[in-house]
Amino acid sequence: MLKTLMAIFVFGIILIVVGIGLFFNRNTQIPVKGGLQQFPIGKFAPIPILIGIALIVGSSVRIVAATDVGIPVTLGKIGSPLDPGVHFTLPWTQVTAFSTRFQESLMTKDATQGDRAVPDQVTVLSSEGGRLDLDVTVRYAVDPAKASDLYKKVGSMIGIRDRIVRPDARSRIRDVYSRFTAEQAYSLKRELVGAEAEKAVRTALSLKGISLDALRIRDISLEPALAKEIGAKLEAKQATERALIEQQRDKTKADTRLKVATIDASARVASAKGEAEANNILNSSLTPELLKAREIEAIKGNPNTVLYPYGQPITPLLSAGSRSVVPNGATVETTTTVAAP
Repeated sequence: MLKTLMAIFVFGIILIVVGIGLFFNRNTQIPVKGGLQQFPIGKFAPIPILIGIALIVGSSVRIVAATDVGIPVTLGKIGSPLDPGVHFTLPWTQVTAFSTRFQESLMTKDATQGDRAVPDQVTVLSSEGGRLDLDVTVRYAVDPAKASDLYKKVGSMIGIRDRIVRPDARSRIRDVYSRFTAEQAYSLKRELVGAEAEKAVRTALSLKGISLDALRIRDISLEPALAKEIGAKLEAKQATERALIEQQRDKTKADTRLKVATIDASARVASAKGEAEANNILNSSLTPELLKAREIEAIKGNPNTVLYPYGQPITPLLSAGSRSVVPNGATVETTTTVAAP
């Protein structure tokens, strides 16, 4: 690209020189029939001059895309990063674009998916020496303010990934996982260990002008013996947790039954107390005068009622057809018989 721009620049210079030459040689002779004729060639001088100027200006224009940052290099000297947009530089200035979009580095045991066509997982050792294989995705972006330094160190986006992101991420992940047991890293504290690794990688990359968006531990593989041991521990732990849950459920049921029984007993006691108090009130209100008044009210307007003296022993009546017979042989015509209590 730079060679092409330089050729355009040189061609523009030549056109300007030609135009100047035409300007100073306004007339020239051209052969015609019968001899030579003066031709005012100088009037065409502005054309090559203008074309030459346009070519020189065009060879000095640099356009940086909206998702890039430009790194200008003039005769081996690296300049300040160029923001997205149109810039005018010297024709011999080369501008290299660094993408500011998020990039991904995938390190996995699947050779068909990762950065490299070979198994590329991150192998770590736990605190007790167990081996774990991690599939890791690193999502990052170039800090535009540090793009010139990155270009000076690695020269390209591929260089940033292979010479900075991958080595630093793998190293920090190994350091973090070495502080935890295999069981913690695989199950008990998996999220915590992953967060610690992400924090360490973010710190390391930020010092070199790279912004980490996310570090994802996609999969963790264990050695067969280690996997069997951890599986047995997890199964025992789950059995214990299930037993505790069942015990808590039984205790909750027992507590519920006790509360229901207590509430029911309280309700029965309250009901008995209320009934006793009602009876006491009723008994205290049944005076002889009240009973006598109730008796008079009951027989008022009913002439066919036989009364016995209040407070005397009651002699029962024997039914005999439409008559009632008392023991001494007398009969009484009656329809309704009411005995006082």
